[in-house]
Amino acid sequence: MNKDDFRSHISIYWTKYLIGFISSIVLSILIISIASSPTKKEKVSIFLTCTNVSDEFYDYINSITPSYLEIIELNIKHKEDTYYGTVIKGYRGHADIIIVPESKLDYIITKDSLVLSDDIMDIFTDKEYEYYYKDDKAIGIKIYSKETKSCILEDLVTFNKEDDIENYYLFINVNSLHLGELTNSKYDGVIVILKEILNYEKESGI
Repeated sequence: MNKDDFRSHISIYWTKYLIGFISSIVLSILIISIASSPTKKEKVSIFLTCTNVSDEFYDYINSITPSYLEIIELNIKHKEDTYYGTVIKGYRGHADIIIVPESKLDYIITKDSLVLSDDIMDIFTDKEYEYYYKDDKAIGIKIYSKETKSCILEDLVTFNKEDDIENYYLFINVNSLHLGELTNSKYDGVIVILKEILNYEKESGI
């Protein structure tokens, strides 16, 4: 190929070369990102439906992260978000903990929820909680009561608007890798985190 042919070739195909070059860079970044991302064993995933969280909420989450975890992965959504249904459907299969309002219970895969026997709840807390039942089995912990206006993390998380109040429930994924003694797993992050959350007292917050 002489110089004129080379110039002609470049002038015709330069866009393809440019696209190929950019694609290789993007692919390299993607591969590095995937390789450096925490694995399922290194993170606990929480899907949280609420109206708002305080700045201190993130400090609190960091403070209760078990030492073996790289991160507590948070996905926070308002129940009126346009793509709420799409997002929760994507998370519900692998999120370790899911918190949803009563109006969104249809999005929960109940067969994937840990059945909350008295013995299991005794591991988490000695406080009294009400439950969501499916087929006479307790599978959800009521963490906001519209009757009493009581809730967990009350100074850190706002669950409802004043004119739109409903119950909220917490569900635990029975397939989580982080259930410790409940599934004979060496990873107990969900237990450690829920002990903190379910026993949280306002005056002891950050």
